[in-house]
Amino acid sequence: PIMGKKLRDQGFEIPFPNGIGINTAFSRQDLLVSNLKVGFGNSDMVPVDGIARFNSITADVEAYTVRYDFWLLPFLNFYGIAGKTHALTRVDLGLPFNAVFNADNTGTAVGWGTVVAVGLRPLVLSANFTMAWTFIPSLEAPATAISVSGRGGWLFRFRNPGSNLAVLVGADYLRINPASAGKADMEKVLGITPEGKQEALDGLNDWYDDLSDGQQNVLEPIYNGLSSYLSSDAPVELKYEFNKELYYPV
Repeated sequence: PIMGKKLRDQGFEIPFPNGIGINTAFSRQDLLVSNLKVGFGNSDMVPVDGIARFNSITADVEAYTVRYDFWLLPFLNFYGIAGKTHALTRVDLGLPFNAVFNADNTGTAVGWGTVVAVGLRPLVLSANFTMAWTFIPSLEAPATAISVSGRGGWLFRFRNPGSNLAVLVGADYLRINPASAGKADMEKVLGITPEGKQEALDGLNDWYDDLSDGQQNVLEPIYNGLSSYLSSDAPVELKYEFNKELYYPV
């Protein structure tokens, strides 16, 4: 890195200028959803915030990435990442009918980041910023995420020069883009069993029958789309828009 030779001549140990790594990560997060609009086929989008009630929405995300990084300065690192992500989202729907289903999505992720690090031997301190875009077929635009973290720890030195072990602890803050929109085959999104479909259809019919005539007129496109999916094996396209946020961003 820049100024690297001067520091090495003065006896400082600094990292090699280039590096490559393979990383894996797993996270489980509860999500909050608002401003939900849905439509089926060619029907108009209908706001359903006052209708749909979720008992819980939990996302399990696995990521596998390759990272190339370089030290521009002895304390400043930049990196690029690319890889695959797999998200399994468990949705527990309370209204208009009770149903539990899983949404399974796989996407491609790319991103970049920077690290500021200092060593006060044997103490190690670092701050990290990462921005990533994940491309999922069912979404119209890539999902973006920003992560900021701080870590501190202890460096254990081995007899072989250049072979050390750093044990770090810290905290992360994660922010995801709130707006999402897309379309997908209902069967791929929900994947409810035939028994589950019948149970959900019974609950949907009971809910719709209890509505007033005016409410039924407004919500008829939603009822028709859901009942068509639940009562047959014919493909039904779901269109959706919503805002999301993490229940625990830290």
